[in-house]
Amino acid sequence: MKNWPPVSFVLFSVTFILIGALTAVELACPIDKGTGVLKAALGVSVESVEAELLSVQDSFTFDECGDPVLLSDYTYAVNMLLTNETTELSQGIVSVKAFNDLELVYVDELGEPVELASPQFYIDVKIPAGATKNNEGVVSFTDIPIELLTKSHRIVVEPTRDTTDPTCDGEGKLAFARWLQVLLSK
Repeated sequence: MKNWPPVSFVLFSVTFILIGALTAVELACPIDKGTGVLKAALGVSVESVEAELLSVQDSFTFDECGDPVLLSDYTYAVNMLLTNETTELSQGIVSVKAFNDLELVYVDELGEPVELASPQFYIDVKIPAGATKNNEGVVSFTDIPIELLTKSHRIVVEPTRDTTDPTCDGEGKLAFARWLQVLLSK
């Protein structure tokens, strides 16, 4: 008579092997369809932009010394009226940036001013030839606490050029767990 390993050992081993195999599998990024590049919507001009603050939640992070820093997580609905000035369908991304109303100037260790990057996002658009179309998107980002702002962020939409997909760092492939996360958040 043969001795079989306990069922719990077999289940644990199979689970461990499956998880290991799934982390080794890379799949095509669902955002850029495996190219690693987000294609720009060509020939698009921005007619108007309206942004509505949907939610604000406090969050904490830690600075270099390990001290807690209060920030706020913002979510905006962006409504943009875009015109396709070409004779072909324009399909791709436009750039969305968020600016706060404070003109904070930071200086580095040498006393040089440091330009702060505003949060930048990309929203997919599809506009028929010669048409003007309303497009909507939602952007979320972390910035200084809302208590320091005197008004909502200024949201700017601009046509852009082809850019590396930040989701997959231009690789076009994602590990299974990250692929699943991106697919579910799409």
